[in-house]
Amino acid sequence: MSNTASSPMGIVESAKATYERLQRDFRAMSMPSQLITVMICVMIVGGVILRIQSVAWPHWFTFDEEPFVRNAHNYAVGVADNNDHPPFGKLLIAVGMTMFGYNSLGWRFVPLCFGLHFIVLGYFFARILFDDRRAGFMAAAFIAADGFYISYSRSGLLDGTMICLMLWGLVAAVSARSWFGVLLSGVLIGLSTTVKWSGAMAAIPAAVIILMQRRVSIFSVLWLGVIPVVHTLVWMGALKMTDQPCTAEATWKVIIDLYKHHLELGKYKNELSSAWWGWPILWHPVVIKLSTSGLKSRYSSSVGNVLFWATTTLTVVAFPIMTVVLLVKTKFKRYWLEILDRRTTNVALVMLLGWLSFMAPWILARNTRGNYTFSHYYLPCYAFMLVLLAGVCSKLERKFPRHVAVYLGIAFAIALFYVPVWGEFALSVKSANMRLIFPNWRP
Repeated sequence: MSNTASSPMGIVESAKATYERLQRDFRAMSMPSQLITVMICVMIVGGVILRIQSVAWPHWFTFDEEPFVRNAHNYAVGVADNNDHPPFGKLLIAVGMTMFGYNSLGWRFVPLCFGLHFIVLGYFFARILFDDRRAGFMAAAFIAADGFYISYSRSGLLDGTMICLMLWGLVAAVSARSWFGVLLSGVLIGLSTTVKWSGAMAAIPAAVIILMQRRVSIFSVLWLGVIPVVHTLVWMGALKMTDQPCTAEATWKVIIDLYKHHLELGKYKNELSSAWWGWPILWHPVVIKLSTSGLKSRYSSSVGNVLFWATTTLTVVAFPIMTVVLLVKTKFKRYWLEILDRRTTNVALVMLLGWLSFMAPWILARNTRGNYTFSHYYLPCYAFMLVLLAGVCSKLERKFPRHVAVYLGIAFAIALFYVPVWGEFALSVKSANMRLIFPNWRP
């Protein structure tokens, strides 16, 4: 039986049956839902293509690639790391350079893989949170069709790697049925922290998810204490690779010294920096990659899909207010739950907690870091909100399919308009400035 199923003919028959089932499901949908399905598919496929095509161009360092790439190469040849970030992300970049060489494809390969993987991970995270496949596909589409994530997937930077490991940690927390699931969540968040320290903030929503679900003992949440252990062990291994002192004491000295260095960065100025309050309103997105050839230029801008951005920012403001109103005026609860059920509301509050957890360090560090902060620090915050947006859209589609179709149609049109400055298509400065309409958006 299994031999037949695994034979070429069996695979063809299985694929044919799946295709016919999908056809039936599609035909059973209303016209607005069919349009939504088509847009979701195009967004996902288009987002994958935009990330992959000409990813090795330009062949030189862009934006902040150089320090990460040079230190990734240092690890590969056994030379000490002198970069001001933890080692794990650079070790992963070194894997790509080992495969393809010390070139632009080599140092962008692993970030590209994580950028593609993030689309898949968005699907699983939303599907598990909302117990809804439609929400999963919408989350994948929203992540795929947003320039904020496209641009960072096409560059040799650490942020996409950190976000993927952080979200895997949260997926493990949502799926935990025993202490081992909580431990796995802690290990993954620990690895995320060893890419960038901000990954540690995922421990807050992870702990809340575990406690809210009540699927494991409340004491199991203590297994998240493995996060600093994983962080220290990976760093010790990286120091050993480069023949540096790698005892626990020596490792923590390196970590503390690096922490003090980060506090000192607030004394410096950088024209690409932006204050935390500007991130949710797209005040100063960065052009991650820019190259010029004759009269044409190629841009990879981190400007997001402005409709998704506006919606998520309004949600950050409006949802807590609505929650307070519902607590005070309980008679409104019935009307609220007719639109969004209790599960969706609870997930929304956890996603907002995730947003706040990753924003809080930069708000609190205002006195030490000043404005020496950058818009890409908002990447994990925005991920939480896009997943929430997908879940809410999926829920609303059942009652208001035409409204959701119009909303996604506008988002789809905006994505098409911005494709040239997300995917590094050759275009004139005038054409680029039509899309990067504000001076703060331009290089």
